Amino acid sequence: MRFNRCEYAFHQLTMTVPILLAVFCQLALMTHGFTPRSADAACVQVEAGQQIRMGETDCVELQDSGYRLTLQKFHNDPCPENAQCIWSGVGISFKHSFHNQIMEGLDLIQAFDFDITVHDTDNETYAVISIQPLKDK
Repeated sequence: MRFNRCEYAFHQLTMTVPILLAVFCQLALMTHGFTPRSADAACVQVEAGQQIRMGETDCVELQDSGYRLTLQKFHNDPCPENAQCIWSGVGISFKHSFHNQIMEGLDLIQAFDFDITVHDTDNETYAVISIQPLKDK
C-alpha cells in the first residue's frame, strides 16, 4: 500500500499516539505506587519483602517463584464484650498457590515455604502484606 506524504504522516501519528499514551499511563500508575499486573493472570508481580496493599480477591505473585497469594475474604465480627469466645472473630482468609498445589485458610500466613507478614489492615477493606521465602533449613 502506498501513501502520499500527508497520509503517511497521519498513519504514523495514529500508530504512535496510542503507544505513547499507554506508556505515559503506565508510568503515571507506577509513580503512584501501583505495580503492573502479570500478563498471564490477574496477579500483581511483587519482589520478596515488597509491601503491597491488597483488597478482597486481589492476587499477588512472587516474581520468579511460582508462588501466588490471593486475599479471599476479610472477617470482622469481633467477640462481644464480656463474652467468652473461642475465636476473636477477626482475621483474613488467604489462598496460597504453588506449582498447581493449593492451601487455603484463615490467618494462614505460612505455606509452601513462604512467610506472609501483615503490616497493616483495617480488617474490612485492605491489608498491607509482604511475602518472604523461608530460609533454607
